[in-house]
Amino acid sequence: MRILYDHQVTSLQDAGGISAYFYQVARLLSQEQGIDITLCLGGNNSVVPFGSLARENCHVLSYVTSFKRGFTRYIVNDAVTSAYLATRGRFDVYHPTLYRCMPFARTHAVVVTHHDCILEMFPELFRNPAGRRLVKKRQFARADAIICVSENSRRDLVRFYEVAPEKLHVIHLGMTKPGIGAMPAAASAARPYLLYVGGRKLVKNFTGLVRAFGASRLRDEFKLVCAGGGEFNKEELQLIAGESLEGRVVLLPRVPDEQMGALYQGAHAFVYPSLYEGFGLPPLESMACGTVPVVSGVSSMPEVCGEGAIYFDPNSVESMVDSLERACYDSSLREEMRQKGASVVARYSWDNCARQTLRVYRDLDSR
Repeated sequence: MRILYDHQVTSLQDAGGISAYFYQVARLLSQEQGIDITLCLGGNNSVVPFGSLARENCHVLSYVTSFKRGFTRYIVNDAVTSAYLATRGRFDVYHPTLYRCMPFARTHAVVVTHHDCILEMFPELFRNPAGRRLVKKRQFARADAIICVSENSRRDLVRFYEVAPEKLHVIHLGMTKPGIGAMPAAASAARPYLLYVGGRKLVKNFTGLVRAFGASRLRDEFKLVCAGGGEFNKEELQLIAGESLEGRVVLLPRVPDEQMGALYQGAHAFVYPSLYEGFGLPPLESMACGTVPVVSGVSSMPEVCGEGAIYFDPNSVESMVDSLERACYDSSLREEMRQKGASVVARYSWDNCARQTLRVYRDLDSR
């Protein structure tokens, strides 16, 4: 079976969950007999090691580029990879990495992965949301199968688009436990800390978290460590100052992967205040490191985290304060959550994700 993955996600991001998802699926499927994979990525600066997958049955078109992630890199890669695909013949399955098919990709079947409906739920956060929805609508209509990363993402897809139910397959993502390297110095001081990981854009509800931390008694005993997401912007600095939290909110703008495990493991609790997630890997990573996740009880998060997390209403500062304080001060609850979290995280593996994805491919290939 010949399988094609394209450049779209690596043209638009240098790191991220979608890149990691396609890397893990391609890595595991390339180990299967009778599978021939083409990763048609073109120029990119991805931190995900796609080049390491190159072998006799895994063909990787990938090279470092001077173009930054975004529209220009996307257009250049469209031209480069289209010329390359014109020489590659017909594929059995084409699995585009985002919501558009390359015009020169000849294929028997198309599989699309639907991650979330952030665009549809929060259109005010996007430029031209109507145009983006039209692109997705066309892709879903063309797809022979649609993989949804959670039951919640499947329900949201059906809510916003007319899709045939028989096309839909719920396949949970896998999870890789972060490596336990050296603790970053800024997080290793005597005061215990709560951990927040990743970007801080509106849907991530960082504002709600800062306000809840400022309103809680935790502010006098704990730090709030924010890992990743780049430097604080002007509005975020004003927010922190407005809550009189200078020195209590610590930023690590970029954290190497090998240090993330130490950050999770050293945290008193992990906080995930997002207003919406299609899946949500960080709470599972915290569970894998033995850290209690305190998580929004909305969208896919109760489905994914199950009984292994303490939940709150992300739109209520009072609810968030109560859950954070329980996580930090109730030692018996913390131990219960650790034990339950270990059971929850054991359910998620990239092997299972790849195996179920291959089942979808083979079913289409046999038609």
